[in-house]
Amino acid sequence: MAPRSRSTSRLAGAGSRAPVTERNLLLSRLPDSELDALLENAEVIKPTLREIFFELHDAIDRVLFPLTGMASLVTMLKDGTSLEAMTVGSEGFVGLPLFHGLKTSPVKAMCQIEGEFHVVPAKSFREKCSLNLRHFSRCCTDTRSSQAKCSLNPRRATRCTSSSNAAPAGC
Repeated sequence: MAPRSRSTSRLAGAGSRAPVTERNLLLSRLPDSELDALLENAEVIKPTLREIFFELHDAIDRVLFPLTGMASLVTMLKDGTSLEAMTVGSEGFVGLPLFHGLKTSPVKAMCQIEGEFHVVPAKSFREKCSLNLRHFSRCCTDTRSSQAKCSLNPRRATRCTSSSNAAPAGC
């Protein structure tokens, strides 16, 4: 597959042109070589409102980078009540547990706002992490990244915070 160009454009606000990959903060910070490697097997999808990306305890089969859409991560309480734990927009990605070495989801993930998402198959994402995408690791652990500050404990599904700037284990 040919390398992806950052100049690939779509119409942005007020009819201006915006490179597709620059509409996601994490993707826009990657060097071209790492971006090309990460998106080698990716596709752009447009999910419908409330479309399920994966259910609670399901295997995470893909990682999604919102471009113009937004995802919602929902946790289940002991009494069966569902609660939105986090929203993920163009600043992050859906599938953070996979980045930390987990294979199943501690939450339900679904489309909150329709739009475009880059989708990377889980196997491809894990392979790229094992090749040490150092810039991606740094972007994911950057203290300005909302997903780096918030993670989910898969056993208790509770929200916690971390200020560590070290790259996660396994990446």
